[in-house]
Amino acid sequence: MVITTDPHKVNGKFYGEWHTFDDGRVLYMAHRSGAKSKSIYFAKMAWCLDTATLREAAYRGADAIAIRHKLGSRIHIYLSNLSDWWGSNSEPHPEGKTPQRRLPLDKFLVTKCKIGKGGLIDLTASKIAISR
Repeated sequence: MVITTDPHKVNGKFYGEWHTFDDGRVLYMAHRSGAKSKSIYFAKMAWCLDTATLREAAYRGADAIAIRHKLGSRIHIYLSNLSDWWGSNSEPHPEGKTPQRRLPLDKFLVTKCKIGKGGLIDLTASKIAISR
């Protein structure tokens, strides 16, 4: 299996990366860190992503969105379908400088791993849990 990665940067700041698999599937993996990451909306227990990234994911043909959350020596990977971000379980997030959507934590598949070897390429990009 071949995975190519393309970094996602906005104004020089790294936000995540695009993983493309040899069979053509695409996964966007957002990188977040810290117990108080600004991307976690604690009042609703949800992850937030800006709508521009979600639109670019659709443009690139991504089937899934993953959030790689580093907490100390552990990585938690939250995986969801792209369609969930626009579905009835998601809602606009009114806070922040850019338009965002939020998706409750219980709508994600969650995996844990220890850091090492790139998180095993982030658990082989979340065990390639995206299917067509």
